[in-house]
Amino acid sequence: MSLDLNIFYSAYIQYIKTVCASGGKELVTALITVGVSALLISATLTGLAVIYKYIFKSPNKVQNDIHHLPSWEQYQQKKAEITAKTDALNALPYEEVWIKSFDGHRLFGRYYHQKDGAPVNICFHGFRGTAVRDFCYAAEMVRNEGHNLLLVDQRAHGKSEGTCITYGIRESRDCISWLDYTVKRFGNAVKIVLSGVSMGASTVLLAAGLDLPDNVKGIVADSPYTSPKAIMQTVSARSKLNKKAAFAMLWLAALVYGHFRLDRGDVIESVKKSRVPMIVFHGTGDSLIPYTMSEEIKAANPEKVYLHLTEGAEHAFSIVVDAESYVSHLREFFEKII
Repeated sequence: MSLDLNIFYSAYIQYIKTVCASGGKELVTALITVGVSALLISATLTGLAVIYKYIFKSPNKVQNDIHHLPSWEQYQQKKAEITAKTDALNALPYEEVWIKSFDGHRLFGRYYHQKDGAPVNICFHGFRGTAVRDFCYAAEMVRNEGHNLLLVDQRAHGKSEGTCITYGIRESRDCISWLDYTVKRFGNAVKIVLSGVSMGASTVLLAAGLDLPDNVKGIVADSPYTSPKAIMQTVSARSKLNKKAAFAMLWLAALVYGHFRLDRGDVIESVKKSRVPMIVFHGTGDSLIPYTMSEEIKAANPEKVYLHLTEGAEHAFSIVVDAESYVSHLREFFEKII
């Protein structure tokens, strides 16, 4: 849905014509009203454009840098190790894969083949992240399990087309496009696992509420948020902003310039509807997305969601802080679903 500014201009012109017919002071008042209103609209649109650029627009100068890391202490302490694992994954041979999204964008992925007939793990990275960095630990474990691996560049990231990041709303529908590709390529018997980190985690959980093929045997979500609205209000409140007013501006920016509804995309409702087993990882030291959001996700469908919390781990850092426990729980999950 887009906002047609011609509606405003047409209304103003009609208003001027009407008042001009009456003449006098009313004409002056009308012109002043139109002028002030035009300035307010222009200022509002400029402000929304700035918000859109920094919150939704792509690309960002660091988002395609596989070595860029957050400034959080835990990340910086492990920088050398993360860099080494990222470089090792980046150096492995892979097949370039291209598909079309539901709305016509070309999406890119890296396919790492292990063996014929093996399960396929499709992995979705986080906000302004890269699959090679976000999955440099998990990819090693998945390949050791003998699974085939498909690392996806989410829309508006990496080599994939698009300029607008929608925090899982459109990205969850991209999941379906990747699933269609995987089933067509590997056959109706292929077993698939959807995996995601941060925004990618919420993306795959939102996809859980869509019409998934029976091939999807499980979902792995590391550090998800419960909805775009919830995480944006959380971050706004943390920044000492009025969370309702801030979200209203973000909602308008997304609508006017991104042409999407930011209040769509409820992970809780999607998880409630899902019949697919899910495992959720979260660190209790997460300074970006509260681990309590994962507890809400668990509570939404306790029979299908298994939650593993890692004490003190930063955002999406559980696999680094306690790799042994993480891998053990993930391996156990794979054994149950495949």
